[in-house]
Amino acid sequence: MSGKLQEIVILYCDTDALSTEDVKRMEDFVSEGRLSRISPRLSPAKRMQHLVAGYLLERYLFLEGYPATFSYGYHESGKPYLVLADGMEAPHFSITHSGSKVACAISPCPVGIDIEDRVYGEEKPTTKERLHRITNRFFSEEEQTYLTYYPEEFYQIWTFKEAVAKAFNEPMPEVLHRYCYRNVLKKIQDVDMSQSTMVEDHIFLVKTSIQVERESASTKKNEKNLNKKEKNSGFYRLQKAPFVGFLVDKGNKDS
Repeated sequence: MSGKLQEIVILYCDTDALSTEDVKRMEDFVSEGRLSRISPRLSPAKRMQHLVAGYLLERYLFLEGYPATFSYGYHESGKPYLVLADGMEAPHFSITHSGSKVACAISPCPVGIDIEDRVYGEEKPTTKERLHRITNRFFSEEEQTYLTYYPEEFYQIWTFKEAVAKAFNEPMPEVLHRYCYRNVLKKIQDVDMSQSTMVEDHIFLVKTSIQVERESASTKKNEKNLNKKEKNSGFYRLQKAPFVGFLVDKGNKDS
């Protein structure tokens, strides 16, 4: 296996816990390439989410000894990828944020992660009627039936589909209809997010023990050429976490 990383790792942070000094430290550390992508038109809360997400990724690269010189490339879809100096193969990453929670998955091969902040979700004006409308419009018949028995699983299904869209680099509207949660229920594994270590104040890292193999193609190539759909993917619920979450590993050979 080429490259340094051999397993998926997840870093997460609660922005509500950050002090003014913490935020200043992050702003000073994050690369200009990342900072320049944070639109000044975003709300302060959204800018904070994007700043912390970039910090989680770039701080991990620094702590693990990746080249200090790197840049970001962008696929036609707008999805970013890393370009490391000296031609070193870069890890893949996926970023997600909801409310005050921010998470970043870093992997040897394409990965997608999505979370819903439990507290933020409860505070949103999301009624049962609205969830019902979303379910009827975007979820498959099997999923709709499933939710009549397990309505609490709504956000599990939603985060699953968001994670699939990110891992496969496919539009969310297509993923919503194409990938059925019920079809992968028997494949889903749990990642115990309580097994984390604090790498610095308010930032936690989970080594998932999901061993993966790199795809032979470079990160720079069109990911559609790597797409082997569900048979070549791992599906993981993020359990015992301060948020509802799902992770999809597109390169897991054992799924």
